[in-house]
Amino acid sequence: MDEFKSEMKDFKSEMLEFKDEMKDFKSEMLEFKDEMRASKRKMDRKWGDLANKLGTVVEHIIAPGLPRVLRSCFGVDPDELYVRYRIRHPQARDRVREFDIVAVGGERIFLNETKSNPRMEYAREFVESLDDFFEWLPRYRHLELVAIFSSLSLPEEVIAYLSERGVYAMMLGEDHLEIVNLEAVGGE
Repeated sequence: MDEFKSEMKDFKSEMLEFKDEMKDFKSEMLEFKDEMRASKRKMDRKWGDLANKLGTVVEHIIAPGLPRVLRSCFGVDPDELYVRYRIRHPQARDRVREFDIVAVGGERIFLNETKSNPRMEYAREFVESLDDFFEWLPRYRHLELVAIFSSLSLPEEVIAYLSERGVYAMMLGEDHLEIVNLEAVGGE
């Protein structure tokens, strides 16, 4: 019995050591999890920054070429050109909206939406956003709105969708920017 008690005592002691080791292990794992979460948050931020930079890179490619496209396709030399045009709503001053490119020339106002990744959902959102455009810029209400959706390249289904809705599709051609659905939408 004494021998059994001694073995049980040793066993209890070993179990306590094991429990302590497990506590230490759990603690290390919690620290590791916290480090991994922090690392993931940091990487997510970096990916987000990279995606935003890619978007602005595409805007910086499209913006300088837009006046040439407006001259060649619409016979308009813009009097006003705004890139990344941030504006407060005239009635609801707490609401802010950014338009990628707005150009004014002749009797028209051109609204260009530029996407680095031109998904169909982005094209739909752009088309839907056209309904309240003059609510944001009422001083141009007397002008004809011409909508242009652009990217470095556009999938055929996006071009077809835009054409059906009277929105021009612009992308990088062999040498320069070009509106690829000019005839389908009714350009000049």
